[in-house]
Order: sequence, then C-alpha cells, then structure tokens
Amino acid sequence: MHVALVEKDRMVVQLVQQYLAEAGHTVVEIDPSLELILAASCDLLVMDLNQVSASGTRLYDEIRKHPKLLTLPCILIAGRITMSDVQVSKKDTVATFLIKPFTKSVFDDGLHRVLRQSLIRNCQTPPQENLKSASDTTGIVINWRQDIEKILQYQQRVKSQLQIDPKDIYEAKLKDLKSRSDQAADTKALRRSILDMILLKSVVIVDRDDSNRLWLQDYARQHSILNVDSFESADDAFQHLQATSSDLIIMDWSSDDAEGLCLYNRLRSHASTQKIPIVLLSKSADDQVIQSLFEEDLQLCTLEKPIQPKKLQEAIVNLLTKTLSSVKVQEALEQAMKQICPAGLLQDLVHDLYERLPAMKLHLVDMVHRLMEGNRFEEAERLSRLLIEKPDLAIATSTILSKIYHMTQRTKAATDLLRYVCAVSPHRLDRLLLAAEAEISMLHIEKAKAYMDRAEQIDPKNGKLKALSYVSEQIEKHGDAVKNAPASNLVSILNTVGITLAKSGQPEEAVRYYQSALMIDSNRLDRARLHYNLGLSYERINAFDKALEQHVEADKLAAGELPKIKSHLEQLRGAMKKLLAS
Repeated sequence: MHVALVEKDRMVVQLVQQYLAEAGHTVVEIDPSLELILAASCDLLVMDLNQVSASGTRLYDEIRKHPKLLTLPCILIAGRITMSDVQVSKKDTVATFLIKPFTKSVFDDGLHRVLRQSLIRNCQTPPQENLKSASDTTGIVINWRQDIEKILQYQQRVKSQLQIDPKDIYEAKLKDLKSRSDQAADTKALRRSILDMILLKSVVIVDRDDSNRLWLQDYARQHSILNVDSFESADDAFQHLQATSSDLIIMDWSSDDAEGLCLYNRLRSHASTQKIPIVLLSKSADDQVIQSLFEEDLQLCTLEKPIQPKKLQEAIVNLLTKTLSSVKVQEALEQAMKQICPAGLLQDLVHDLYERLPAMKLHLVDMVHRLMEGNRFEEAERLSRLLIEKPDLAIATSTILSKIYHMTQRTKAATDLLRYVCAVSPHRLDRLLLAAEAEISMLHIEKAKAYMDRAEQIDPKNGKLKALSYVSEQIEKHGDAVKNAPASNLVSILNTVGITLAKSGQPEEAVRYYQSALMIDSNRLDRARLHYNLGLSYERINAFDKALEQHVEADKLAAGELPKIKSHLEQLRGAMKKLLAS
C-alpha cells in the first residue's frame, strides 16, 4: 500500500515511517503544496493538521472537495483538536484523528479503523434487486425460525455428547445389560456402539516443547481420544495431515517464530485440512496476528499459556460444537437462499442468525464461500453485501467479494479492495496471493512481486507462490505478445503467453507454464480453456495419453458450453483408435 505523509515534526515522521515500513507499506513524504497531486496516486494520506506554511484544515477541505480524493482514507495528526475537528471526524467515516504523542499500538488501531471503514464504504455499491417477489414470505420466516430452533437443540446435544466420558458410559451400559440378562454381554458390540458415539476420535499435537507435548498427549488419552499423534516439526505434522484425517489440531504458536504462521496458512490453503478445527496455544491472548486470523476462521480458538485442563476442555467443546453445527447452519441458509427472497427479507434473516446465534456468525461467511465455489456468484455477492455492514465480518467479506470480482473479470474493483484487505491483515497467505493474481491480471508485475515477496516471508515453499512467480516471469519475458493480444482478464493473458511459448517451439515450457497457470484461481469455463490448451501442448510433444486426460477434464468443466473442446476431444479419440489399430 502506498502512503503519502505530510508532517513537519521529524520525530513523528521517523516514527510513522517506521510503523508503516514494518507492516510492508511504501511511504512517500510530500510537501503540502504538492499534496493534492501526490495524494491522488496514494492509498492512504497521513497528514499534520498544524502545518507551518499552510493550514492543514484548509488542505484537508480541499482534498475532500476533489472528486478523486473524496473517499481517500486519512489519518489526521495534531497536537490538539478543537470541537470543529471532532465534528469533521464524525461526518467523515474514512478519517481518524491521532493526538501527539502516540504509541505504535494507538497508531495501528487508528490505521486499521480507517482502513476497515474504507473497505466497507468501497463495498457499498447497491446490489441489483430481484424483480420477483417472494411467493410466501411468511412461510420463509416460519421455516427459518424453525431451523434456528433445530440448530440450537442440535448444539445442546453435541455439547452434551462431547462432555461425556466413554469409559463411564461403557461401565454404566455394561452394568445395565448384566442386570437385565443372565447371559454374558456382547462387550465388542457395546464398544463399537460407544465408539460411534464419540465425536472426537483423533487429535494431532504440534509443539517443540517436549514437556508440553507429553502433557497434551496424556490429557488426550485421559479423555479417551483414540488416536493421538504428536510432532515436534511443523513440516512433519503437515505431511501427516495430508495423508490422514484428524478431528482436531492443537498447535503451539509464537509471534517470534514464523513456523506456526506458515503451518496455519498451509493447513488453510489445502482442501483436505481447510476445515479441521485448530486450538492455538499462545503466550499472549492479545497477539495481533492471532486476532487477525479470527476474522475469517470459524474453526479456530486460542488458549493462553500455561494451559489449564478445565479451560482446554471448554475450548475444545465450544470449538467442536461450532464446527459440527456448521452443516445444520448451511442447510438452513441454503434453504433460505433457494427461495425467491427479497433483499430486505434476506437481511432480516441474516440479522436474526447474527443476533440469536452470535457464535455462528462466521458460518454466514462460510456460506458465501460455498456459493462462490459453486460458481453461484450473484447469490454470493448478494449475501456478502449484507455482511459487509457488520464491522467484525468486514475483512472476511471484503476478501470474498474481491475474489468474486476477480473471478468475474472485474479486476480493477478486486485490486482496490485487496489493497486495503492486505494492509489491514498482512499475515494471510491466501489474501496476499490473491492480490498478486489480481495485479498480474492488470499487468502490474512490480506490484504483484511486492505481494509475492511478503508471501515468501510466510511460506517460501508454497506451490501457488512458485506458480505465480513463474507465470509473472513469463509474462514479463513475453510482454509484447501480451500487450498486443486482446487480454482483458487474467486467463486470456495466461492463454496468450502459453500459446506464444508453444508456437515458438517451446512446447515443454508451455506445459510447465499451463500447469502453473492452473494453480491460479479462475472460474469453471476459464479453467476449461486452460486444460484444453494444456492438452494441445501435450499433443505437440506427442504425449497423447496426457493430452487426452486434459481434454476430458476440459470437456467436463465446459459442460457443452465450449463446442470446440468436445469436437477436438472426439477427433483426438478417433486418432488414438487409429494409432492403436495400426
């Protein structure tokens, strides 16, 4: 993020530059006379209201009169503020005041507050109203309230089930069976039935401290958890979790060590581990990085060290209750979304869930994710615009909304949002990589590299990061071909470069390029085109079996909407039959 700084006090200048540089932002110190010109090219303005050569208040008024700077986020610094300044701050939602002197935490708080407000304001484009009206709004409300009651009842059952001790149940049921029959009880069948009742069967523990790891292992076994795997190394834990499923992860967390953040990002970036509940064990409950992770992750909780057994039990029960309830919440939301539901009514339903099930509010964000993954972009955008007004969901929803923009070829809108999302929460690898993708699709390779550099500090081994790096290098290398082609979105740029590689006698390089391109997010039809072109590249190197696999995948994704893919697939199958026959 590019920040314009107007400040006469050198000590304050050095402090602000240091605070912003630590967060990865570029700071440009400017003269008040050039403020309007340079502020237009920046994402944030930090200015002193008590200027020597000019009135800071007057300059600020001029900025807000300029059409392009009307929504520019501003941090206004002053030695003192008057009542008129307070009135201005109330009217201007994307400005905040800081009184000198201020600490880093105060500055960060003001920065995050103004950026969040800017995000909310940027996302408040009125959605298109559904012209149809609901056939039975009363019925929708009744069904919704019934679903909420079912969710509450289900939560109580899950919580009760998680708190039971299987040993106690086994002994009680065995005693009951013996009292009712003279015959010997079938203990194997009884154990199997109790095993089916256990909701927490396996746990993975990641901690470099031997004593902590052993204590957690003993705790898990005492609570009748059947499979307990513990690891000292985050890499070993991740490899294990890729190969086997788990019900819960308990991991050590330290802000001074990037290993925990790297493991967390890897877990949340892979489909097989994306939904596993995680308990983070931290020395500080006020860890800013952890707090930023909570904004989007409903399968996450934290405990402060030293660990107390009772608090750990409560945390696990509450976390798993939320996770296991997610299916019921999704069913209720899906039922509401299926109806022809006016925006006003849907807003009431969302508010109802938000108020009555506050612990479930992140399920609303999860629902938007599911709609987007199913290519139901209109419904996802409609729901996300309702959630953007909730301050504690603004960052998570803005991230999804930017992804929707990106995948529906509204890339400029996506980059505008991602710039602020990454500034507020710079620790999420998925956000940084999405921002890099969006910048690549705008052919802003230098900006993309800035995001990739930050991502590399979190996880240098990330496959998608390597793919983006390779793709950006190739785009730079074949810049002329890209600029001359009708490349209006990321996939058309990717296809242009891939075709250029293939036609220039580098089909092996084209194969590698398309494999990297397929690691980048795109919608169904765009992925079909990438698979199709990858198949053509395989044909050029006579790898017909691999070509057939890619064309079959392309045909499946296209679902008949791209006729040339189906016709080419039939030709390839015919050619392969003749080849086999000869």
